[in-house]
Amino acid sequence: MKSRFMIRQLLLLFLCSSIIASAALPASAKEAKRGLGKKLGKTLETTQEESGDHVVYFFRNHPVELQNADGKVLFYSNYYELGLDPETAGSYPGLAKWVHSYNEDAAASSMSFLEHSVSDVYEMFDSGWEYAFESEKTLIPVRADSHVFSFIEGTSTYLGGAHGVINYSSVNIHPETGEEIPFDEVFDCTDNLPSDLPDILFRAILEQNEDLVDYFDDLMSDKQAYQDSFERANFFSLVYKALQTGPVSLTWALDYDGVRFYFNDYSLGSYAAGARNCTLKFAEYPELFTSKYSADTASLDSALPNVKEETQAEPEILHTYNYDAVYAYASFLEYYADQPSVQENEFGNDIPESEMDIRVNVIYLDEDEIPELVIANGENPENPVHLFSYSPERMEVNEDGAFSMYGKMYYEEGTGFFLPIYYMPYGNGEVLQYDKGTYRLKESWSMDFSDGEAYFVNGKKATRDDIERIYDAWLEHSFRPVFSEFRPILLGEALGTGA
Repeated sequence: MKSRFMIRQLLLLFLCSSIIASAALPASAKEAKRGLGKKLGKTLETTQEESGDHVVYFFRNHPVELQNADGKVLFYSNYYELGLDPETAGSYPGLAKWVHSYNEDAAASSMSFLEHSVSDVYEMFDSGWEYAFESEKTLIPVRADSHVFSFIEGTSTYLGGAHGVINYSSVNIHPETGEEIPFDEVFDCTDNLPSDLPDILFRAILEQNEDLVDYFDDLMSDKQAYQDSFERANFFSLVYKALQTGPVSLTWALDYDGVRFYFNDYSLGSYAAGARNCTLKFAEYPELFTSKYSADTASLDSALPNVKEETQAEPEILHTYNYDAVYAYASFLEYYADQPSVQENEFGNDIPESEMDIRVNVIYLDEDEIPELVIANGENPENPVHLFSYSPERMEVNEDGAFSMYGKMYYEEGTGFFLPIYYMPYGNGEVLQYDKGTYRLKESWSMDFSDGEAYFVNGKKATRDDIERIYDAWLEHSFRPVFSEFRPILLGEALGTGA
């Protein structure tokens, strides 16, 4: 099982960029790339008089599910799409640019996180686990006006075990510039702040979270117990280190009347204490803040952001066909060295001398989302490239043919085109096209000088110009080697049997 896991990890590493590209961004993300102005004009019809000093925007939840062939959800994730009211976008081009970038990154990172977790998901389900993994985001609007655009994102993650965990991140943006608002532009970062702020925050959490009163009953009434408590020490260390090394690790968001702080699970020392938040108001702690935001917003303590939550998008379904294939290939490769695929030819025997001679890779040869497996038993003239495919219906690995020599072959991703030889020949050559386990001749060309000059294309007489035209046309295609020239996967290394 361990060797199979190592092989699968290596195959998934090589597949990483291809899988994301083949799955592509959801339609909603593509829509975000093209711009949201026209659509938002229909969904948000807020006038300038209604919006006033506010930045008007919406957010929409986009679920993403990884399902196996039976439709069972193995992993649930999501991301949020933001959109500005057309007039807001025109008034704040910097913010509009930031929103556009956020939408692209949110969709891509959601896909990437899901893809990088798949190997763990398979390990858990392979061991008998039955519950879906989750990484669910929640967006909490905080402030949106001409001074500040801010919100909190909470992520509840469950990757097996007794319970999940909650983590927070925050956004504080200058609407005029689209740039992040730095911590020291809001807080008066004097020498006393690192020692004062942890105690102020800890007490604010206890005061603003009533359900913690019983949990911290002794701390609330006993000063010494408070000073000596593990929870306080853990929290102080977390906040103090963040202030010393850079407050980027603190989750804070500018509100209209103060600053909200959010703390992850275990920030208070134990999981039972939970993930917590509190607000430090400008009026109550004037010594902590600069005048830039507290003075500008003193009269807006009852304001709310002008934001609308749109109807949740339909789930984007990613099927596990590619991962099922990688899993099957990993199982197949675990025993391949003992029973290799061999093709005898005029150059000799194709049997590998050792596991370290065997090179493997997964490629997307045809246009479907199921990758193919390629194996070469060596780099000598007698070593072709063996091509395998995975059948999701039969859940088995099949060999579709052996091509070329020297363990080299070239293909064009997604088209099915490949060269059954290790280079693009000028005089006599052919291109094959592969599709779901079968292949056919796409085009051939040849020259015959045994009795004068004769040229043929697809078995029919042609001219030298025809040959050159066809040859040049195929050179324009994006053929690439089936094995990485920089770092091929060696089967012996993956199995841990190499030197």
